Amino acid sequence: MTEEKPLRKSARLIIILCFAAVFAVTLCAHGGEEPAVKIFQINYMDAEEAAAMARNLLSPEGRIAVNRGTNIIMVKDFPPNIVQIENLLKETDVRTAQVRVKVGYADGKSLRASGIDIKWNYKGSHWLVGNFVKTQSPGGVNVEAKAEVKEEKIKRRGEQSLLVLSGKEGSISAGTSIPYVDWFYAYSRNNGYYASQLRFKDVNTGFAVLPLVKGNTITVTITPEVSYITDAGRGTIRFNRISTTVDVKDGEPVVLGGSPADRESTVTRFLGGAGKTDEETDFYMVLTATVEK
Repeated sequence: MTEEKPLRKSARLIIILCFAAVFAVTLCAHGGEEPAVKIFQINYMDAEEAAAMARNLLSPEGRIAVNRGTNIIMVKDFPPNIVQIENLLKETDVRTAQVRVKVGYADGKSLRASGIDIKWNYKGSHWLVGNFVKTQSPGGVNVEAKAEVKEEKIKRRGEQSLLVLSGKEGSISAGTSIPYVDWFYAYSRNNGYYASQLRFKDVNTGFAVLPLVKGNTITVTITPEVSYITDAGRGTIRFNRISTTVDVKDGEPVVLGGSPADRESTVTRFLGGAGKTDEETDFYMVLTATVEK
């Protein structure tokens, strides 16, 4: 333990000397101020990435050197420019938030049996986005009184949990061996996703999930995808044209379904992979995104 401090000081001195060689060019005084040198330890970003952003704030005479081994950058410039760079790094060199994304599937038949309804807040060409509400009839009067439904009261199947960094992507499986293999083959070819003549022998549906933390809101982009098997092997197709983006509150569930406006029921077929093949009911995705503390 007692020998580590001298070694660290020695290593730091070597780094400073190496940087000094890079900064051998003399900067002329600007506005009465002499140039200064400052070392920044980059903790969470890549030093090269940090240096690329910092270069936008340099004066014409400013210089930046990067040591990738220690992930530090050294800046030589006038004090006002160094202050700007320091403020920039304070805002950008921060720990990336981790997001816990939970996805489960609920069927319409079970929801109705439990007295749970869905209030759709968004209706698009492929997706519906809403919240679960409970239907009540107080005093025996046939009047619907809407009340928010707690997450634990929603019966879900096939729930999966995914932990990803904000801005990074993960995958969620919807189901296995869905019955309408030929439909996915035809849809993929007709829409330019699949060019081969080899037909699908088996198809599993799923979704690529990309969360992005924005204050108290988490923006989640959901893109349907299929994994298929042919005589030549396996492959995956991502259906970017029918992706959707939703803004969710931290820890609060949202429900997503297939839009009636979609004549081909594309999203409904993806979600159908979560249910049994003999069930005649609609299936909905229940998504909850939570920032890990």
